[in-house]
Amino acid sequence: VPAPGGLHVAFQTVDLAGCDVAARVLYDPLADVHVLPRIVSTLHTAVIRATAAAKNLHTLAAHANVTATMAPLPHETPFGHAWSYIASMIGPLTMMSIPASAAAVATSERIGAHRLSLALSGLTSSSYWAATYAVDLMMAMFSAFAVAVAGAAVNVAPWDPAAAPAALLVLVSALPSLLLAAYAASFQFSDPAVALTTVSITAHLAGLFPLFILIAMPEDSPATLHFHLLMSALVPSYALFAGSHLVCWRSLSDDNGARPPRPSDYFVKGGLIRGGIEGAVLGAALWGVALWWRERTFQRRL
Repeated sequence: VPAPGGLHVAFQTVDLAGCDVAARVLYDPLADVHVLPRIVSTLHTAVIRATAAAKNLHTLAAHANVTATMAPLPHETPFGHAWSYIASMIGPLTMMSIPASAAAVATSERIGAHRLSLALSGLTSSSYWAATYAVDLMMAMFSAFAVAVAGAAVNVAPWDPAAAPAALLVLVSALPSLLLAAYAASFQFSDPAVALTTVSITAHLAGLFPLFILIAMPEDSPATLHFHLLMSALVPSYALFAGSHLVCWRSLSDDNGARPPRPSDYFVKGGLIRGGIEGAVLGAALWGVALWWRERTFQRRL
């Protein structure tokens, strides 16, 4: 065993005629982590030169040289991973202001004279909610595409060319159920400020706690897929947070080093990401029914 900072090379096989040379290298990696590749390149150079000289290839023996070089692999550093993950989750977290604002506006119009005036003018409740939903959804979609453009400009996961379509699809699929859930929840409040604060806090907590549970569960378990699908349908904020987390995590979890280009369906072909998107679409239907029931109850009280 070499002393600290020392080096020991022991040749086990030396057969220049058969180009068979084996050596054992003992070194101190704490002294210099690049010792081993340098020693190996030096030994390879010596073997090539000795073999060339034995075959009277003097030009090759004089110029042969094996050099060890270092090059960065096409993958991010741990700090880059952290930045990519934080950047991918900032968008979904800030987008929780959309359903919170929608709930506050719906509460304000319900407790004020706005809804009553429209009803007296002959506007049906279904027309009111259809128009409100169309306008809010259009603005929400604009926000989703703005997040996608900003992410693509930074060019970090999950907004790289391969993962960006899946990341955008997660945002687009979760927004309809988020708005419908906010409308249904607005009937619980009589103060728009309280509705804004309560919906915002509840959406964040209800989305993040199940996400922590998902992270602790085995990814390839059927129970995990069922849990993810159910929570994505019942909790729209979870569908948004978990979908963004899964797309970014898969984008960052590729093996280090060069790899072939990923196909367009790499991120949504089966698995948890697709299950979450399907759950969010199902959740839009469920929360639409919930809104219909809450509006029907409200109309009976008028």
